[in-house]
Amino acid sequence: MSMKKLPSPASFTNTRDHVRINLSGAFSPNVNILFEVYRKAIDLQLRGSVKKQAENQTQILIEGNSGDIESFMKWITILTEKQEKSIKVEKPEVWINYQDFRIINSIK
Repeated sequence: MSMKKLPSPASFTNTRDHVRINLSGAFSPNVNILFEVYRKAIDLQLRGSVKKQAENQTQILIEGNSGDIESFMKWITILTEKQEKSIKVEKPEVWINYQDFRIINSIK
């Protein structure tokens, strides 16, 4: 059984311990990506938000210590590979401070 090599966790984090993740593609009906992300983020004690931006587009903003962000990124990479969806990670220039984790399930 061959396994895909995961990208280096260092490629996902930055010095400010914040990351923006954009997911593209429809996940299978039995995967509610908003709540899967929420559960994992709470489990890792991360703060941020997950927002459905458009049909088949989800944006995740997280902040936390680098070890927890690495764990989250390993998890989200495996999840997207299993679902055969694309993932894009960005380092934002401006961040707001989150008081908690929010789920924003609205399409503009």
